[in-house]
Amino acid sequence: MHEVVYLAKEVAMTLPGQSSFAVGIEFAFQFTDGAHSNILSYVNTVETTSGGTHLAAMKASILCALNEADLYPLDNENDEAELTWKRVAPRLSAVINIRHPNPHFRSPTKAVLGNREIYGAVAGLVYNSFWEQLQGMGWEKRKAFGRHFFHPYTSNSDDSVV
Repeated sequence: MHEVVYLAKEVAMTLPGQSSFAVGIEFAFQFTDGAHSNILSYVNTVETTSGGTHLAAMKASILCALNEADLYPLDNENDEAELTWKRVAPRLSAVINIRHPNPHFRSPTKAVLGNREIYGAVAGLVYNSFWEQLQGMGWEKRKAFGRHFFHPYTSNSDDSVV
């Protein structure tokens, strides 16, 4: 459907009353023709099985870029459709890893990252990386890409539309 979106970057951050520090942000994702998602998130190589701020930022940015990319496959200018995460997630394979010097987890099992300061950095990097790829597709390819979300094939037939 499209090439893998991948980026690894160190981002400098400063919290009020603290010295600056670097956070490593690395992610990769791709939409597939399948109907099963595979989304993994990590902080300092520890899997955050319930996600957290880093995963929430990635999801929101992917969805925002998709909705701004004019993927709706109909030609009528009056038709407006907005994708939801429920419609997008089943076709996504993604991984995100954050390297943070002082991670704060919302649970003792480290299942959820709670550092709010990384949301904006993750959201910006994911959005810009995906948006650049979407804009490089051209209208016809974006339209075909959009059909996977608005008119997915059923498992009964390769040609049938839900």
